[in-house]
Amino acid sequence: MRHVDFGNRHSILPNIGGMDISAPALRYFVAVADELHFARAADRLHITPPTLSQQIARLELAIGGRLFERTPRAVALTPLGEELLPLAREAVRSHEAVLAWASRAATHPAALRVGVVAGGGGGGLTSEILAALVARLPEVPLQLVRLGFFDVGPAVREGGVDVALTLAPVGPSKDLSVQELLSEPRVLVVREDSPLAGRASIRIDETNNLAFVVPSGAAGEGLAWWLVDPRPDGTRPRVVAVADDVEGLLELCAAGIGVNIATSSAFREQSRAGLALVEIVDVEPARVVLVRSERPRHGAVAAFERIAIDVASAFGRGAGYADHST
Repeated sequence: MRHVDFGNRHSILPNIGGMDISAPALRYFVAVADELHFARAADRLHITPPTLSQQIARLELAIGGRLFERTPRAVALTPLGEELLPLAREAVRSHEAVLAWASRAATHPAALRVGVVAGGGGGGLTSEILAALVARLPEVPLQLVRLGFFDVGPAVREGGVDVALTLAPVGPSKDLSVQELLSEPRVLVVREDSPLAGRASIRIDETNNLAFVVPSGAAGEGLAWWLVDPRPDGTRPRVVAVADDVEGLLELCAAGIGVNIATSSAFREQSRAGLALVEIVDVEPARVVLVRSERPRHGAVAAFERIAIDVASAFGRGAGYADHST
């Protein structure tokens, strides 16, 4: 009799001698090992005894040794069968777990995790997109995930969310797709009694001597873009305070501690009293974007992107925003 070394116990469905050992074959083996009686095992498996004997013979041929000693009076495991039994039980349990998981997945699809950023701009665009998603794809569960402004790239890249709606820039990445949906002007958020509060518009160089408040954790190219750092004349804006969220930023502005650059829609969504907006006329507008992985994990991401583009196109025309969807 040839000795079989099963080696790594996690290799529970080996290919021996060029033959696959299937999960059903191992289930038949376990049933016979439990019953030590072919007729009872066949009844348990809802197959005939000759069919069961044939399946066990094929398994023994694949392994290259006998698994049972059979006499007219008894059935017993051979040493090779004793060695296989714990591995076979593990394989059967694992296979049954996979089948149970597949059944759950088929009847309860995974939720589409949509990341959104408070104060992300668009003036209600996010709500319109989510409403359209539910209307067009009612079978797709939705999970809304709140993200920090500078957390979008890592969240999509690392799988924390399947897709996100935010304001650009997100930061360069070869593994992310960034689809522009809308653009809107950037505004300066100031205290309502500021000398600038009564202005209809302002140039960026008129803010060179002001103090700015920014989100905590903001750094690099994203922060530089929002602050226009450096300014055309080389001036570097001065940051005096940070806040954990949009509400905190507006509180700092209302207290007169500093000013912030945002979008008018983000300001309206927060509806904070004591503040005024002044449009900055000579800087690039803010862009509302959809961010997803180049290789989406969830099957509904492509449909969500199409819905977002359709909604943004109609929304932009109705609200007077520039529509950049294609």
